[in-house]
Amino acid sequence: MLNNSGAVVSDIIVSATEIPTMLPAGYGDWQPFVSGDYKYREALLKCVMKIEGNTNTIVLPKYTVFVDLPDIQDHAVTRIESAENTYIPFNLDFYRVPEVTITTVGGMEVVIPIITKVTEDGFWVELRNLDKELSTGTISWSALGC
Repeated sequence: MLNNSGAVVSDIIVSATEIPTMLPAGYGDWQPFVSGDYKYREALLKCVMKIEGNTNTIVLPKYTVFVDLPDIQDHAVTRIESAENTYIPFNLDFYRVPEVTITTVGGMEVVIPIITKVTEDGFWVELRNLDKELSTGTISWSALGC
């Protein structure tokens, strides 16, 4: 389904001659499918079958596409300046909620990072001292997902 237009794109064309490769509005030219290429979010797939000989039966009992996207790893060092639940956006695009790992960096006070929420776009973190009060500090974080 094309979300922008609300249209369903699914056609079956049977022809005895070459079929023109028309595309829906907003899509570019057909490109070879490159395994592991995750720079796009939505794509159309084209299946072309050529039948030779004298047959009038075309059978495609099942057409399944599996796409295995490689993991995306994002990371940074972030200084949390205010003693509050802080939102940190990811630098890369994730399509599912990634796994986030945090390590504290330096400082004179012991702080414990607590992740309060993770989305596809970023995460919320609190730093708490040993008295369980909100604190400031520097964290090194890593997000792994797809």
